[in-house]
Amino acid sequence: MDDIYSELERMMARDCDRQVKEIGNVLYSLCTVSDAEGQPTTLSASSALIPEGDGVAYWFRDSGELYAVEYLHTGEILVLVPAGQQTIVELVPQQDLQVITDAARWHELTIDAQEAVADIRSQLAAESSTTAQGSPPVAVVRVARDGGDPHHRWATFEVPQADTSSSAWGGALRWYDAHLATMVALTADQFCGHQSARGAYFNYEADGGSVFMGQIFVSCSMARSVIETYGQGQYAWVVLEEAWGGVEFLDQWVPDLPDTAVPQFHQTVVQQLNPECIQTGGTRLCPGDRI
Repeated sequence: MDDIYSELERMMARDCDRQVKEIGNVLYSLCTVSDAEGQPTTLSASSALIPEGDGVAYWFRDSGELYAVEYLHTGEILVLVPAGQQTIVELVPQQDLQVITDAARWHELTIDAQEAVADIRSQLAAESSTTAQGSPPVAVVRVARDGGDPHHRWATFEVPQADTSSSAWGGALRWYDAHLATMVALTADQFCGHQSARGAYFNYEADGGSVFMGQIFVSCSMARSVIETYGQGQYAWVVLEEAWGGVEFLDQWVPDLPDTAVPQFHQTVVQQLNPECIQTGGTRLCPGDRI
């Protein structure tokens, strides 16, 4: 047990690029280092409620693999032993050390940590961008790994609006329309550069990720056709978080849609991009479901 605490102390003392930001009633923290090519490795990340202190901290090995999960409100620490990917050492204040063998729980903790770090990155990126730009991004787009399919890309498309039917910029264009236009532009410019690319799936989430709006597939052929028809006469700025951990702030050029073009855009694009239900973690999510 002394070795575990010594290793945690070493991890806490590591030099890193640290971001700490209070957003609403949550304190977010992220500690990363970058390699020679500029790709970051997460060393630690946490989120905690203010002032209660309830939250979770994640500690990662120098290689980027999850080492421990710390529950800040209780002081409980779960250390993941890499050998066999099934052993968890449980440290609870004032109690004896417990060793648990549970492969499912081991993998669940790993996945939870990946999702939590992605959320922390997005929160910090969106907040930094809002401060710099003076307004929130049109979307925070988190790109997933290809999962062995080189022809398609998957991404979460998270937007701040709770009511996507409201006017986007004071005209006939709704936020829903603007979001689809941005998906189309991202597909054409970011996800269809290779000749074998077929398109991108977007898990569309409104109200800051609280409401599932459906999964929308944009094919490369459709994206190119839309751009050819409407051009790219205005830009929407987007926070793009890559699967490997990099974050870009994009001035993404999107179709120019004055009020006179909106009816045609509805007919040729909006009505063709049908939001679908998805199955995730044993749960079926459909448009309108709260996440």
